Amino acid sequence: MKYFIPSCTTALLGMAAACFFLATGDTTTIGAPMERGIFLAEMEQGKYDEAGALLNREEDLRGYLTVPIPEDADESDISIENNITDKSVSIIVKNVPLDFYHKNIFSGDMSNISSVKYGYVDNEAIIMLTSEDIVEADTRYGNGHLYIRLVDPHYAHKKVLVVDPGHGGDDNGSVVYGISEKSIINGVVSKLKKSLDSSDYGVYYTRVNDRELSEEERVSFIRSVSADLVISIHTDANTKSRAVKGCSAATRSENAKIAGSFLDSLSLNCAVKNNGVVDGSTLSMIVDDGSPTVFLHLGNLTNRAEAEVMSTDEFQTKAAEAIKNSILEYLNSEKD
Repeated sequence: MKYFIPSCTTALLGMAAACFFLATGDTTTIGAPMERGIFLAEMEQGKYDEAGALLNREEDLRGYLTVPIPEDADESDISIENNITDKSVSIIVKNVPLDFYHKNIFSGDMSNISSVKYGYVDNEAIIMLTSEDIVEADTRYGNGHLYIRLVDPHYAHKKVLVVDPGHGGDDNGSVVYGISEKSIINGVVSKLKKSLDSSDYGVYYTRVNDRELSEEERVSFIRSVSADLVISIHTDANTKSRAVKGCSAATRSENAKIAGSFLDSLSLNCAVKNNGVVDGSTLSMIVDDGSPTVFLHLGNLTNRAEAEVMSTDEFQTKAAEAIKNSILEYLNSEKD
């Protein structure tokens, strides 16, 4: 169990004045008053809580970080934001006095938390918990405190999915007839995200905006989630014949049936030719970590007619619906 002592700095989190917490068992190393240092040392031994009373936490609150909340604030003044890209969770508390977290320390368990920082913006305290892993926030509120712990996605969700939109940023993918692969992917994934946001599953995206990612970054992300299913979305380009058209997929042989269901759904929904599943075991994006991975090509960009169709809102809407249906069909069929 670790406790935190606030120390001021500037320009943290892009703010004019902010503070951060240092986790330590030796308060003298950061110049804390001796009286407070002795008190915190006793707390470190588990004898007292932050108010100095005997430690009497309920069993089900062990493992949580305890965040004090001002007396005139309640649960409605607290919001939680999860930033998957930064592997951080932010706690926003409204109407907090500027010196509140100087006088009221955090206490509890730091499991999965690598750093704690806080700052103020427009009378709101922003507390950022950073982890080494992709995590979700498990929270409870009571007795004037927020109790929070960062947990594995599989603890928070029945099933976990990774959607990998190909390319992004300066990487446009294939560009043919003035149509970029990236623009088609972005259109499909934005629609897919809207429909999946209401599902009961945890859905994680390697990117949610138009930014470039290396293959290594994508693979690292996929490995860190250990998803029940990974779907990487692309278009194809055939340099030998512009007459070739249709959707296809690559995956490991043991997941060919899963990939085939995506192609069947795309072919039916979008009226595109089904070119079948090929062996993708040599592709670095198809991670060998137990997560079924489907590398999906929506169609051939080198076929002018198909490229023009894929660039339309109608096609992208239908493709997103087809992918969503296949995702939910697979996840719903899998045993817990």
